Amino acid sequence: MFKGNFLLFFLPGIIVTIAYLIQKLTALNIQDSVQLNESGAWYGFIKDWFNSGVRLFFSVFHFFLDQIYIFIVLTALSPFNTRLGEKLDEELTGNISESSFIRLISDVIRMVFVVLIALFLQLLIVGFYSLIVYTFGLPEVVNTVIHFMIQAFFFGFTFYDFCLERNKRGVFYTLGFSFSRPLAMVITGSIFLGIYAIPYVGIILAPVLCLMISTVAYLYYTQALPTINNLQSNE
Repeated sequence: MFKGNFLLFFLPGIIVTIAYLIQKLTALNIQDSVQLNESGAWYGFIKDWFNSGVRLFFSVFHFFLDQIYIFIVLTALSPFNTRLGEKLDEELTGNISESSFIRLISDVIRMVFVVLIALFLQLLIVGFYSLIVYTFGLPEVVNTVIHFMIQAFFFGFTFYDFCLERNKRGVFYTLGFSFSRPLAMVITGSIFLGIYAIPYVGIILAPVLCLMISTVAYLYYTQALPTINNLQSNE
C-alpha cells in the first residue's frame, strides 16, 4: 500500500462518495428553499404543517439515499473487490485467476445472495439471543458486546466469501469455513466496523482494507502463502 500498489481500488468508492455528497447537499439546499419562513398568525398552522411535511419527506429521502449509498459501496462494487482479491492473491502466491464478463455478473449475484444469507442468519441469531435475554436477563454491557460480535462475525463472513468464491467454493462451504473460525470472522468484522465508523472516509477505506486483510488471512489458513510453504519444506 505504501508503495502505491492497489490504491486504484479506492477510486470507485471515492467516486460514489462524491456523487452521494453532491446529492446530499443538493437535497439539503432544496429542503431549505421550500421551507415557509414568513411570519403571520393567520396561516401559522398551515406553515407548521407544511414545514413538518417537508422535513418528513426529506428525512425519508435521506434515509433511502444513505441505504442506496451503503448498498452500492458494499455490494454493487463487489466486482472491484473481487478483482482486488485476485490481484493480491497473484501478488502473494503467483496464482492467476481467470476473469470474464460472465464471472463478473456471477460474482455480483453471488454477493447479493451471500449478503441476504448473512442478514437472515444474523436476524435469526439475534432473535434467539434476544429470547435468551428476555428469559434470563443479562447486563446491558453484555448485550452490547454480544450484538457487536454477532454483527462483526457476519461482516467478516462476507469478506472471506470473496476468497472462497475465487477458489470455487460453494456458499455452504463458506458457512462451514466461517463458523469453524469464528474468531477470525469477528476480528475482521470488528476492523471493518471500526474503520467504517469514520464519517465518509471510513466507508471508502473499510471494504478495500478488510478485503485485503481477509485475503491474506485466508491464504494463511489454507497454507498458500510462500512463507508458510517455505517453513514447512525446511522442517
